[in-house]
Amino acid sequence: MDGETKDEQKKTGVAITDNKAKKQWLQKYQAATREIEDLIRERAVWRERGETITQVISEMPHGGGASDKTGEAAARIAAIDEQILQRIGELAKFRSDIECVIAGTGDDTLRRLLRLRYVKGLKWDAIAAIMNYSYRRVLSLHGIALGKIEIPTTTGAA
Repeated sequence: MDGETKDEQKKTGVAITDNKAKKQWLQKYQAATREIEDLIRERAVWRERGETITQVISEMPHGGGASDKTGEAAARIAAIDEQILQRIGELAKFRSDIECVIAGTGDDTLRRLLRLRYVKGLKWDAIAAIMNYSYRRVLSLHGIALGKIEIPTTTGAA
């Protein structure tokens, strides 16, 4: 098994044991959260465009083509809303997967540290302050926590 590549591990269903790969997997939650936030901002831009188009239309003499732009903005907003809902569903499933993996540490302190880092997305200095540990101790505990978790390759990815 030591000579297996990551692709081979995925095919055989072997758990991810490399700490770097574990961190990458855990970081996907925050990446998915940022993607949803980006979609929400994009929706706001399209909504503003649609409102601006409507406002300009009502002040100008009536002609063709303006309702197409409003309809285009509305269609784009609806498509973005659909993407947001889909990503939120995937994120909820992935959050459940992460919680199961984090529970595998068997230690309240390590679980808390992993949640603060990978679910809440806090930086190490903030985690150290919240947990009342030194920065170095938090990093040390993080290494211990990564060593204790097992990420099965069958879990979802956001």
